[in-house]
Amino acid sequence: MPNGARQPLLLSPWLYATVLVGGLVAINLILFTGAYSGDHVDPDKAGVLGDFVGGYVGAYIALLSGMGLLYTLALQRQQLQQQAAESRRQQQQDAIQRFEAKYFELIRLHRENVAEMRLGRHSGRNVFLPILNEIRVATALVRRVAKGCSYGMSDFEAIRVAYTAVFFGVGTNASPMLAASLSKHPSAFVRELDDALRRGATKKRKLLKGHNQRSHVPFQGHQSRLGHYYRHLFQAIKYVDSHEVTNALGNDAKRAYVKTIRAQLSTHEQAVLLTNALSDVGREWWDQKYLSTYGLVKNLPRNFLGSIRLDMGMLFKANYFEWEQNPSGPLVSDTGHVIAT
Repeated sequence: MPNGARQPLLLSPWLYATVLVGGLVAINLILFTGAYSGDHVDPDKAGVLGDFVGGYVGAYIALLSGMGLLYTLALQRQQLQQQAAESRRQQQQDAIQRFEAKYFELIRLHRENVAEMRLGRHSGRNVFLPILNEIRVATALVRRVAKGCSYGMSDFEAIRVAYTAVFFGVGTNASPMLAASLSKHPSAFVRELDDALRRGATKKRKLLKGHNQRSHVPFQGHQSRLGHYYRHLFQAIKYVDSHEVTNALGNDAKRAYVKTIRAQLSTHEQAVLLTNALSDVGREWWDQKYLSTYGLVKNLPRNFLGSIRLDMGMLFKANYFEWEQNPSGPLVSDTGHVIAT
Protein backbone atom coordinates (compact mmCIF):
# COMPACT_ATOMS: atom_id res chain seq x y z
CA MET A 1 0.00 0.00 0.00
CA PRO A 2 1.41 3.45 -0.90
CA ASN A 3 2.82 5.51 1.97
CA GLY A 4 0.15 7.66 3.56
CA ALA A 5 -2.74 5.68 2.02
CA ARG A 6 -5.64 4.97 4.38
CA GLN A 7 -6.22 1.29 5.12
CA PRO A 8 -9.76 0.00 4.32
CA LEU A 9 -11.86 -0.63 7.43
CA LEU A 10 -12.47 -4.29 6.56
CA LEU A 11 -8.71 -4.85 6.39
CA SER A 12 -8.02 -3.29 9.80
CA PRO A 13 -6.72 -5.87 12.32
CA TRP A 14 -8.16 -3.77 15.14
CA LEU A 15 -11.68 -4.44 13.89
CA TYR A 16 -11.22 -8.18 14.08
CA ALA A 17 -9.42 -8.02 17.43
CA THR A 18 -12.27 -5.96 18.89
CA VAL A 19 -14.91 -8.41 17.66
CA LEU A 20 -12.92 -11.40 18.96
CA VAL A 21 -12.29 -9.94 22.42
CA GLY A 22 -15.86 -8.69 22.68
CA GLY A 23 -17.22 -12.13 21.78
CA LEU A 24 -15.00 -13.91 24.29
CA VAL A 25 -16.05 -11.54 27.06
CA ALA A 26 -19.72 -12.05 26.17
CA ILE A 27 -19.38 -15.85 26.21
CA ASN A 28 -17.66 -15.86 29.59
CA LEU A 29 -20.40 -13.75 31.13
CA ILE A 30 -22.38 -16.97 31.50
CA LEU A 31 -20.24 -17.76 34.52
CA PHE A 32 -21.92 -14.89 36.32
CA THR A 33 -25.46 -16.14 35.71
CA GLY A 34 -27.70 -17.74 38.36
CA ALA A 35 -27.17 -21.24 36.95
CA TYR A 36 -23.63 -21.30 38.34
CA SER A 37 -24.14 -19.35 41.57
CA GLY A 38 -24.07 -20.89 45.02
CA ASP A 39 -22.78 -24.37 46.01
CA HIS A 40 -24.48 -26.37 43.27
CA VAL A 41 -25.57 -26.21 39.68
CA ASP A 42 -29.26 -25.89 38.88
CA PRO A 43 -29.76 -28.49 36.11
CA ASP A 44 -32.86 -26.85 34.67
CA LYS A 45 -31.33 -23.43 34.49
CA ALA A 46 -28.03 -24.82 33.23
CA GLY A 47 -29.81 -26.72 30.43
CA VAL A 48 -31.73 -23.66 29.31
CA LEU A 49 -28.57 -21.60 29.52
CA GLY A 50 -26.64 -24.23 27.55
CA ASP A 51 -29.17 -24.11 24.76
CA PHE A 52 -28.98 -20.34 24.75
CA VAL A 53 -25.17 -20.28 24.77
CA GLY A 54 -25.02 -22.87 21.98
CA GLY A 55 -27.19 -20.72 19.79
CA TYR A 56 -25.35 -17.58 20.81
CA VAL A 57 -21.89 -19.01 20.20
CA GLY A 58 -23.04 -20.49 16.89
CA ALA A 59 -24.24 -17.09 15.82
CA TYR A 60 -20.94 -15.59 16.94
CA ILE A 61 -18.99 -18.15 14.97
CA ALA A 62 -21.16 -17.42 11.95
CA LEU A 63 -20.41 -13.74 12.47
CA LEU A 64 -16.69 -14.44 12.56
CA SER A 65 -16.98 -16.56 9.42
CA GLY A 66 -18.83 -13.75 7.67
CA MET A 67 -16.22 -11.25 8.74
CA GLY A 68 -13.49 -13.59 7.51
CA LEU A 69 -15.22 -13.75 4.14
CA LEU A 70 -15.51 -9.96 4.05
CA TYR A 71 -11.83 -9.70 4.92
CA THR A 72 -10.94 -12.03 2.06
CA LEU A 73 -13.10 -10.10 -0.40
CA ALA A 74 -11.69 -6.77 0.82
CA LEU A 75 -8.14 -8.11 0.48
CA GLN A 76 -8.84 -9.33 -3.05
CA ARG A 77 -10.36 -5.95 -3.95
CA GLN A 78 -7.30 -4.14 -2.62
CA GLN A 79 -5.02 -6.41 -4.61
CA LEU A 80 -7.06 -5.83 -7.77
CA GLN A 81 -6.91 -2.06 -7.19
CA GLN A 82 -3.15 -2.23 -6.70
CA GLN A 83 -2.78 -4.31 -9.86
CA ALA A 84 -4.95 -1.86 -11.80
CA ALA A 85 -2.91 1.10 -10.45
CA GLU A 86 0.34 -0.63 -11.37
CA SER A 87 -1.05 -1.40 -14.82
CA ARG A 88 -1.98 2.26 -15.29
CA ARG A 89 1.49 3.35 -14.15
CA GLN A 90 3.09 0.92 -16.57
CA GLN A 91 0.85 2.09 -19.41
CA GLN A 92 1.74 5.69 -18.59
CA GLN A 93 5.45 4.84 -18.59
CA ASP A 94 5.08 3.03 -21.91
CA ALA A 95 3.21 6.03 -23.36
CA ILE A 96 5.94 8.41 -22.14
CA GLN A 97 8.63 6.21 -23.66
CA ARG A 98 6.82 6.14 -27.01
CA PHE A 99 6.33 9.92 -26.86
CA GLU A 100 9.98 10.57 -26.01
CA ALA A 101 11.20 8.20 -28.71
CA LYS A 102 9.50 10.32 -31.38
CA TYR A 103 10.36 13.54 -29.53
CA PHE A 104 14.09 12.83 -29.62
CA GLU A 105 13.76 11.67 -33.21
CA LEU A 106 12.27 15.09 -34.08
CA ILE A 107 15.20 16.81 -32.37
CA ARG A 108 17.64 14.62 -34.29
CA LEU A 109 15.92 15.48 -37.58
CA HIS A 110 16.01 19.18 -36.69
CA ARG A 111 19.76 18.98 -36.15
CA GLU A 112 20.19 17.21 -39.47
CA ASN A 113 18.08 19.87 -41.21
CA VAL A 114 20.30 22.60 -39.79
CA ALA A 115 23.51 20.74 -40.62
CA GLU A 116 22.43 20.35 -44.25
CA MET A 117 21.68 24.06 -44.79
CA ARG A 118 23.96 25.91 -47.20
CA LEU A 119 24.17 29.55 -48.32
CA GLY A 120 27.25 30.57 -50.26
CA ARG A 121 30.21 29.62 -48.16
CA HIS A 122 28.09 29.42 -45.02
CA SER A 123 26.77 26.14 -43.70
CA GLY A 124 24.76 24.84 -40.77
CA ARG A 125 23.41 27.33 -38.29
CA ASN A 126 25.82 29.97 -39.63
CA VAL A 127 23.42 30.34 -42.57
CA PHE A 128 21.17 32.40 -40.31
CA LEU A 129 23.79 35.16 -39.96
CA PRO A 130 23.53 36.42 -43.58
CA ILE A 131 19.76 35.76 -43.60
CA LEU A 132 19.27 37.96 -40.55
CA ASN A 133 21.43 40.66 -42.08
CA GLU A 134 19.36 40.52 -45.28
CA ILE A 135 16.29 41.12 -43.12
CA ARG A 136 17.97 44.12 -41.50
CA VAL A 137 18.91 45.60 -44.89
CA ALA A 138 15.50 44.79 -46.38
CA THR A 139 13.73 46.50 -43.48
CA ALA A 140 15.62 49.74 -44.11
CA LEU A 141 14.95 49.42 -47.83
CA VAL A 142 11.21 48.89 -47.25
CA ARG A 143 11.05 52.03 -45.11
CA ARG A 144 12.88 54.03 -47.79
CA VAL A 145 10.61 52.82 -50.60
CA ALA A 146 7.47 53.42 -48.53
CA LYS A 147 8.62 56.96 -47.78
CA GLY A 148 9.31 57.56 -51.45
CA CYS A 149 5.79 56.37 -52.31
CA SER A 150 4.27 58.49 -49.52
CA TYR A 151 2.95 55.27 -48.05
CA GLY A 152 2.60 55.38 -44.29
CA MET A 153 3.92 52.20 -42.71
CA SER A 154 4.53 51.22 -39.09
CA ASP A 155 7.77 49.61 -37.94
CA PHE A 156 5.95 46.32 -37.42
CA GLU A 157 4.55 46.34 -40.94
CA ALA A 158 7.95 47.23 -42.37
CA ILE A 159 9.42 44.16 -40.68
CA ARG A 160 6.59 41.96 -41.95
CA VAL A 161 7.13 43.16 -45.54
CA ALA A 162 10.92 42.88 -45.23
CA TYR A 163 10.80 39.27 -44.05
CA THR A 164 8.35 38.37 -46.81
CA ALA A 165 10.70 39.94 -49.38
CA VAL A 166 13.69 38.05 -48.00
CA PHE A 167 11.72 34.79 -47.82
CA PHE A 168 10.43 34.86 -51.42
CA GLY A 169 13.13 37.04 -52.99
CA VAL A 170 12.83 38.65 -56.42
CA GLY A 171 13.30 37.22 -59.89
CA THR A 172 11.37 35.66 -62.73
CA ASN A 173 9.70 33.05 -60.56
CA ALA A 174 9.97 34.72 -57.16
CA SER A 175 8.54 38.17 -57.92
CA PRO A 176 4.99 36.95 -58.71
CA MET A 177 4.92 35.08 -55.38
CA LEU A 178 6.18 38.15 -53.56
CA ALA A 179 3.56 40.37 -55.24
CA ALA A 180 0.78 37.91 -54.31
CA SER A 181 1.94 37.84 -50.69
CA LEU A 182 1.97 41.66 -50.56
CA SER A 183 -1.34 42.10 -52.38
CA LYS A 184 -2.88 44.08 -49.51
CA HIS A 185 -0.31 46.83 -50.05
CA PRO A 186 -0.54 49.44 -52.85
CA SER A 187 0.61 47.97 -56.15
CA ALA A 188 2.84 50.99 -56.78
CA PHE A 189 4.71 50.35 -53.53
CA VAL A 190 5.10 46.64 -54.34
CA ARG A 191 6.48 47.42 -57.81
CA GLU A 192 8.94 49.98 -56.44
CA LEU A 193 10.09 47.55 -53.77
CA ASP A 194 10.57 44.78 -56.33
CA ASP A 195 12.54 47.14 -58.57
CA ALA A 196 14.69 48.30 -55.66
CA LEU A 197 15.51 44.72 -54.74
CA ARG A 198 16.25 43.80 -58.37
CA ARG A 199 18.36 46.80 -59.38
CA GLY A 200 21.97 45.99 -60.02
CA ALA A 201 23.06 49.07 -58.09
CA THR A 202 21.17 47.84 -55.05
CA LYS A 203 22.78 44.44 -55.21
CA LYS A 204 26.29 45.60 -56.13
CA ARG A 205 26.70 48.07 -53.33
CA LYS A 206 27.93 46.57 -50.09
CA LEU A 207 24.60 45.69 -48.58
CA LEU A 208 26.26 43.48 -46.03
CA LYS A 209 29.23 45.72 -45.45
CA GLY A 210 31.16 45.01 -42.28
CA HIS A 211 29.78 41.52 -41.92
CA ASN A 212 32.06 39.73 -44.38
CA GLN A 213 29.05 37.92 -45.76
CA ARG A 214 29.28 38.83 -49.46
CA SER A 215 29.49 35.18 -50.41
CA HIS A 216 26.02 35.11 -51.94
CA VAL A 217 23.73 37.40 -53.92
CA PRO A 218 21.12 38.86 -51.55
CA PHE A 219 17.35 38.84 -52.10
CA GLN A 220 17.32 35.63 -54.12
CA GLY A 221 14.90 34.11 -51.64
CA HIS A 222 15.21 31.46 -48.91
CA GLN A 223 11.92 29.65 -49.36
CA SER A 224 13.64 26.34 -50.06
CA ARG A 225 15.74 26.67 -46.88
CA LEU A 226 13.42 28.29 -44.38
CA GLY A 227 10.15 26.72 -45.54
CA HIS A 228 11.23 23.18 -44.70
CA TYR A 229 13.14 24.28 -41.61
CA TYR A 230 10.21 26.09 -40.01
CA ARG A 231 7.62 23.48 -40.97
CA HIS A 232 9.61 20.81 -39.18
CA LEU A 233 10.38 23.01 -36.18
CA PHE A 234 6.72 23.98 -35.90
CA GLN A 235 5.64 20.34 -35.97
CA ALA A 236 8.13 19.52 -33.21
CA ILE A 237 6.69 22.23 -30.94
CA LYS A 238 3.13 21.25 -31.84
CA TYR A 239 3.91 17.60 -31.05
CA VAL A 240 4.91 18.55 -27.50
CA ASP A 241 2.12 21.09 -27.06
CA SER A 242 -0.79 18.87 -28.13
CA HIS A 243 0.26 15.29 -27.30
CA GLU A 244 -1.97 13.40 -24.88
CA VAL A 245 1.05 12.44 -22.76
CA THR A 246 2.14 16.04 -22.16
CA ASN A 247 -1.47 17.10 -21.67
CA ALA A 248 -1.63 14.59 -18.83
CA LEU A 249 1.76 15.62 -17.40
CA GLY A 250 0.87 19.33 -17.38
CA ASN A 251 2.30 22.63 -18.59
CA ASP A 252 5.54 22.39 -16.59
CA ALA A 253 6.41 19.17 -18.41
CA LYS A 254 5.56 20.76 -21.75
CA ARG A 255 7.84 23.72 -21.04
CA ALA A 256 10.64 21.38 -19.99
CA TYR A 257 10.42 19.42 -23.25
CA VAL A 258 10.24 22.56 -25.40
CA LYS A 259 13.16 24.04 -23.48
CA THR A 260 15.32 21.25 -24.89
CA ILE A 261 14.18 22.17 -28.40
CA ARG A 262 14.83 25.87 -27.73
CA ALA A 263 18.35 24.99 -26.61
CA GLN A 264 19.03 23.82 -30.19
CA LEU A 265 18.39 27.34 -31.56
CA SER A 266 21.23 29.81 -31.92
CA THR A 267 20.68 33.50 -31.22
CA HIS A 268 20.43 34.27 -34.93
CA GLU A 269 17.96 31.42 -35.42
CA GLN A 270 15.77 32.89 -32.69
CA ALA A 271 15.97 36.33 -34.26
CA VAL A 272 14.92 35.04 -37.69
CA LEU A 273 12.19 32.95 -36.04
CA LEU A 274 10.77 36.10 -34.43
CA THR A 275 10.61 37.98 -37.74
CA ASN A 276 9.14 34.88 -39.38
CA ALA A 277 6.40 34.71 -36.75
CA LEU A 278 5.50 38.38 -37.33
CA SER A 279 4.99 37.82 -41.06
CA ASP A 280 2.03 36.25 -42.82
CA VAL A 281 4.32 33.39 -43.79
CA GLY A 282 4.82 32.31 -40.19
CA ARG A 283 1.71 33.72 -38.56
CA GLU A 284 0.74 30.32 -37.17
CA TRP A 285 3.58 30.62 -34.66
CA TRP A 286 1.92 33.74 -33.28
CA ASP A 287 -1.65 32.43 -33.49
CA GLN A 288 -0.71 29.33 -31.48
CA LYS A 289 1.15 31.53 -28.92
CA TYR A 290 4.17 29.24 -29.08
CA LEU A 291 6.70 32.07 -28.80
CA SER A 292 5.11 33.56 -25.70
CA THR A 293 4.09 30.30 -24.01
CA TYR A 294 7.42 28.53 -24.39
CA GLY A 295 9.84 31.45 -24.51
CA LEU A 296 11.22 30.40 -27.88
CA VAL A 297 13.03 33.71 -28.42
CA LYS A 298 13.70 34.65 -24.80
CA ASN A 299 17.46 34.26 -25.26
CA LEU A 300 17.72 37.21 -27.67
CA PRO A 301 20.14 39.75 -26.16
CA ARG A 302 19.05 43.32 -25.68
CA ASN A 303 19.38 45.45 -28.85
CA PHE A 304 20.29 42.37 -30.89
CA LEU A 305 17.89 43.26 -33.72
CA GLY A 306 19.36 46.76 -33.83
CA SER A 307 18.27 48.66 -36.95
CA ILE A 308 15.15 46.53 -37.36
CA ARG A 309 13.71 48.67 -34.54
CA LEU A 310 11.29 46.16 -33.06
CA ASP A 311 9.42 47.22 -29.91
CA MET A 312 9.59 44.07 -27.78
CA GLY A 313 7.38 45.61 -25.10
CA MET A 314 4.43 45.47 -27.52
CA LEU A 315 5.04 41.80 -28.25
CA PHE A 316 5.85 40.16 -24.92
CA LYS A 317 5.07 40.60 -21.25
CA ALA A 318 7.61 42.06 -18.85
CA ASN A 319 10.49 39.77 -17.84
CA TYR A 320 10.03 37.61 -20.93
CA PHE A 321 13.66 38.02 -22.01
CA GLU A 322 16.62 36.83 -20.02
CA TRP A 323 18.24 40.25 -20.16
CA GLU A 324 15.19 41.73 -18.40
CA GLN A 325 15.88 39.43 -15.49
CA ASN A 326 19.47 40.66 -15.54
CA PRO A 327 19.20 44.33 -16.64
CA SER A 328 22.95 44.88 -16.26
CA GLY A 329 23.67 42.28 -18.95
CA PRO A 330 25.74 43.07 -22.05
CA LEU A 331 24.65 45.26 -24.93
CA VAL A 332 25.08 43.68 -28.35
CA SER A 333 25.60 45.54 -31.63
CA ASP A 334 23.99 44.78 -34.97
CA THR A 335 26.96 42.58 -35.80
CA GLY A 336 26.47 40.46 -32.70
CA HIS A 337 29.51 41.91 -30.87
CA VAL A 338 29.31 42.93 -27.21
CA ILE A 339 29.75 46.69 -27.10
CA ALA A 340 29.05 47.34 -23.40
CA THR A 341 28.70 45.33 -20.22
